[in-house]
Amino acid sequence: MPSLHRNTVTFTLFFILFFVLPMPAQEPAQAPRRINVNAIPLETSTLINDLDPGTQRHLRFDVDMDFISDSSRIVGLYIPNANERTSANITKSARSFLSRLDDGQRKKIKHGLSSKERSQWTNLPAPPNAGGLKMADMTQDQLKSFLDLLAHLLSPSGYEKVRMIMLADDQLISNGRKRPGFGTDYFSVVVFGEPSETQGWALQLDGHHLGLNIAIAGDRTTIAPSFIGSQPSKFNLGDHEIRPMAIETDAAFLLANELSEKQFRTALVRQKRGQIRTGPGRDGTKLEQQGIACSSFNDAQKKQLLTLIAAWVGNLPKEQAQRRIREIESEIDQMYFSWSGSREQGGDASYAIQSPSLIIEFAYQDLGGNPLQHVHSQYRNPKNDYGKAFLK
Repeated sequence: MPSLHRNTVTFTLFFILFFVLPMPAQEPAQAPRRINVNAIPLETSTLINDLDPGTQRHLRFDVDMDFISDSSRIVGLYIPNANERTSANITKSARSFLSRLDDGQRKKIKHGLSSKERSQWTNLPAPPNAGGLKMADMTQDQLKSFLDLLAHLLSPSGYEKVRMIMLADDQLISNGRKRPGFGTDYFSVVVFGEPSETQGWALQLDGHHLGLNIAIAGDRTTIAPSFIGSQPSKFNLGDHEIRPMAIETDAAFLLANELSEKQFRTALVRQKRGQIRTGPGRDGTKLEQQGIACSSFNDAQKKQLLTLIAAWVGNLPKEQAQRRIREIESEIDQMYFSWSGSREQGGDASYAIQSPSLIIEFAYQDLGGNPLQHVHSQYRNPKNDYGKAFLK
């Protein structure tokens, strides 16, 4: 993110797999409803595919529920107006959002496409004078317009994941008291270049545990590099139990446990969980090949691997996600999967997936007490970070 956010270190099948399953009617003391993720075995050609509208659910909260801020309430309650995710609709939505800003806000939010600020982003809590336009500094109309744009740029489940990560950060604020850098108020937006149906431009959404870098040129879109995390990783809102990164967690443990003992010994690079190595401020970092070659996987293991990868790729709209998953599938025999820590469900672990055009890292974190309640992940495309393959 612009200005002070410099050199910080640190679905997808979601729209196939993201369900809000209500519990049977019970007494008021019943356990919260869970947002469950169920791995549905599909052929790779249909791996990224929208569900029918009846099963794509935007989680709704009671209007009387307490939110910590106006921006949190809007993110929690507003249902975006997102039409078909075409270049024309994305451009129209972006221009509509920008037209609602005053001159001072535009100065904060607009940068040239070649600006060095594109690489100055972070997942850390923002200082009060950080760059970009914070959600707290938008009117209700402006914030709703931005959410319309975000919903056009992401898949339905990708949008829902981002929404829940922002609401998760609100849980780190005690007794409704402001905590600088934490909460929905402090997520910031920057637009690089001029939104266009044919020419390249980009959008950056920065906040605690979220660093989205979205590059667009016509019908081509990438979200690499993006940092996606959550703290807490599981929490309750109203009568719902929410896990923003359920697929990234559960599908990984499923894959690790589908490996034979011999395969897992090859995949295991350390007995204790590792850390993210390619996060913010680490552009161009090359990872050594570690773990097990995915060329040794059987068909079921390869399918589970693609299911896991789709948790990140599927944040893109359907057409772009299908294109990207085909690229990744073509590299599966050049891919490596590595694991650190326990593979027991609920164990403290980290893992990495890498191929010529893919780096995915996932790791639990110590800060906050329970590592399983604090998760980081990084998604990169070494061949197309920041859209460098098509923003020329």
